[in-house]
Amino acid sequence: MTSNDLLLLSKDALKLCKEKEYNRIADLIHESYIELIKVESDSRRTKSSTIIRSIQILDIEMIKLKLEYEQVEKEFNLNSIPAIDQYIDNLKTYRRQLVIEKNRFR
Repeated sequence: MTSNDLLLLSKDALKLCKEKEYNRIADLIHESYIELIKVESDSRRTKSSTIIRSIQILDIEMIKLKLEYEQVEKEFNLNSIPAIDQYIDNLKTYRRQLVIEKNRFR
């Protein structure tokens, strides 16, 4: 075996090692990408669930507030209380913002 043959053999061995390492790294990158997709999906699902629960709580509390507000209006013979009307409008606006935010996670 000549030195030229040894040189070619070592180049081939080096090329094979590089290819194996490249494939190993490519597999690691692919596995990492799959894991990232799973984590992002779980994160979106968690955020969406949290927002949905917040909307449900807000709806329940708004119903309670409206019922109490109607009782106060009747009891004291009031047409409306501007501060409470504004607060209810702000809650409705906040609810719409939550719905928009939730829909972004689809």
